[in-house]
Amino acid sequence: MIQTTKRFILAAVLLGAAAIGQAHADTCTGQNLLAAGAAPCLAGDVRAADAKMSRLYQSLQEQSPPQAKGMVEESQAQFVKARDTQCLLDSRRLGHEAWLRALEQSPNLMLCEMRYSRWRISQLEKLLSALRAAPPGATSRVLTADALKFHSADQDYQLLSRNAHKHGRWYLEVTVNGAALSSQPGQESAAFQIMCGNAAARKGNGWLAYASAHDNHESAVYSIALDLDQGRIYAGRNGSWLTGRPGVSGGAKTIGGLYYLCGVVSMQRIEDLLASKAVNVNFGDHPFVYDPPHGFQPFFSRPLWFNVDQPKLAVAIDYNAIDLSGTAPTLLVRNAFHDPQTAPGGIHFGVSYGQFEVDCGSMAMREVLAGSARDPSDDYSFSANMALGPPITVASLGPSSFVGGAAKTACFLKKNGLAMPQPDLNGKWESMPSPYPALRIFEAPDQRIFRNGYMLVKQKNDFVQNSPKFEGKQGTTHMGISAFACAGHTGHQILGVAFDGKGRLTSGGFYIDDNAWPELPENRKRFADACQAYLANRAEYEKPHVAAIAPPMQTPRPEKVRRTEKVRRTEKVRRTASVPPRAHRVAFRRSTRHDDLRYCLDKSTNEQIILCTEQAEKSGR
Repeated sequence: MIQTTKRFILAAVLLGAAAIGQAHADTCTGQNLLAAGAAPCLAGDVRAADAKMSRLYQSLQEQSPPQAKGMVEESQAQFVKARDTQCLLDSRRLGHEAWLRALEQSPNLMLCEMRYSRWRISQLEKLLSALRAAPPGATSRVLTADALKFHSADQDYQLLSRNAHKHGRWYLEVTVNGAALSSQPGQESAAFQIMCGNAAARKGNGWLAYASAHDNHESAVYSIALDLDQGRIYAGRNGSWLTGRPGVSGGAKTIGGLYYLCGVVSMQRIEDLLASKAVNVNFGDHPFVYDPPHGFQPFFSRPLWFNVDQPKLAVAIDYNAIDLSGTAPTLLVRNAFHDPQTAPGGIHFGVSYGQFEVDCGSMAMREVLAGSARDPSDDYSFSANMALGPPITVASLGPSSFVGGAAKTACFLKKNGLAMPQPDLNGKWESMPSPYPALRIFEAPDQRIFRNGYMLVKQKNDFVQNSPKFEGKQGTTHMGISAFACAGHTGHQILGVAFDGKGRLTSGGFYIDDNAWPELPENRKRFADACQAYLANRAEYEKPHVAAIAPPMQTPRPEKVRRTEKVRRTEKVRRTASVPPRAHRVAFRRSTRHDDLRYCLDKSTNEQIILCTEQAEKSGR
C-alpha cells in the first residue's frame, strides 16, 4: 500500500435532509436532533467556532513580539491551507462568507471544519496562556516553530469498517448515549455523522446526529441497512425504520459498482467518544440490539487473524473477512509494523490495512480499500486514509507467498462453487493409519462438505513429540483442509492451521499442496469409498439446508437466542424429512456461510465465529 494521505470526505446525501441554514439557539437545545434538524445547529456552531478562532488569532498577533509576528502569520496560513486541503474546500479562492455558505451545504464538510477549528482554538488558547505566564523577555521560548506547527490528526476523528462491500445486504448499529455525548469535556455541543460510502469516489450517504450541553440526554440505537444489490440504504431508530422498510420500499439511493464502507465521522476525537461510551459502533463483531432485516448480514464478523512474522512486520489475513459472495473474491490484509510509521501528512500508524479484489482469471489483486490504525489493538478504530496501490499479480509474490496462497485458495473455492470451510477442531475424529510412529492422523467424517464433484475433508495431525513449526509458530496439533476431486481422485490442500495444547489457533496458511491425495492405500480407499457414495447419490448429498429466518426488526433481541415457533416447526420438518445422514447435513450447513443466518461467538474457544443455528443446536438452546 502506498502510504499517502486520503480523507474519508463524502459528498454526502442526508437521509431525509432539508435545506441547511443558520441555526437559532432556541432550536438547538433541549433535544437530540437528527438529519435536517441537526444541520442548521451544526452550521451555527461552525460560524461561532470560526469567529472564536479569528479572535484568538488576532489576540496572539497583538501580544506577540515583533520578531515572532511573521511566524504566527505563517502558522495561520499553514493551518488554513491544511484545513482546506483536508476538507476539500478552498476558503481563499471562494472568499470567507461564500466559503461558510458552501460549508453549510454539506454536514460532512462542516464536521471536518469543526474538528480543525477546535484543534486550532485549543492550540491558540495554550499559546496565549503561555505568553501571559512567560516572564519578560522569554516570549521567544513560547512561540517556537514546533509550538506553532500544525499536526494533522484526521485519523483520530473517524471510526470506519476495516472492509468494504460491493455486493450483498449488510447491517450495522450505532448506539448513542445522549448524556455522555452532550457532556464532552470543554465542548458546548457534539456532532457526528453515520455514513456509508466510497472514500475514493467521495460518494455516499450519511445521517447527522447533534447534541448540545443543554439536551435532555436522550439515548438511541440507530440501525443502518445497506442493500447494494438493490442500490438502497435504510436508517432506523430504536427498532423503527424511518426511511422505508429494507428490501420492500423507500430508502436512499446508493451508487452501483462502488465498494462501500461504513462508520462514524465526528467533530470530537473518536477515542474520547468511545472511552466515555457516548458512541458505540457495532459492525457485527458483537450481538446486535435489534435483529437485522431478513436477508441482511452483519457488516463484518469478529476477526480471525492468520499471522506470519517477517523481519520488519507481521502480515495477517482476516479469515472471517474472505468474501466469496461477489463476482470476485476479496481479502483483507493487515501489516503490523514492529516500529511506528509516519505517512505523508503527519499520520502516525503502527498498522496498515488493505482490502484486495482478486481477478481469478488473470490472478491479479487490485486494492479497493487502504487505511491504518495506531496499533493492532485498534481493530475497530480503522481510518481509510491511504492511497490505493497498483495491481499485484499473484505470481510476482512468489510460490510460497502467504497472501498469494490466500488468493489461490479463495479463487479455487470460488471457481468450484465451494464456500470457506470453518478452521476449527470441531467434529468426531476417527483415527487413520500413519506412516510415522511419532505422528497420529485423524479425520472427521461428520465435517465433510460435498459440492460440485468435490469433497472437502478436514484432517488433523497430533505430534507425539518434536512438533514442527507452521508458518513460524509452534503448535501441538496441525489441521488441514483438502479439496478432493472425486472423479479423478486428485486433491489440493487449501488450508493449514496450527493449534496449541488448549485448542487455540496459533497460525494458519493457504493453498499448501497440489498433491494432497493420501499416500497410504488404506487412506486412499477411505476417501475413494466416500467419493463413490457421493457421486452415486449427488442430489441427496448436496440437498440445500433450510435456514432459520430472523424475525423482522421490532423488539430488542435478548441475550440468549430464543427459537421461535417458526424455527421449531422448521426443525421438526428437518428431523422428519428424508435427508442424507447427519454428517452430510452438518457439513453442508458449514458451506452456506453467506445465507440468511446470524453469526454468534463460539464461547468455548473465543476464537472464531460460527453459525448461530449450529451453536444453538450444540448448546441445546
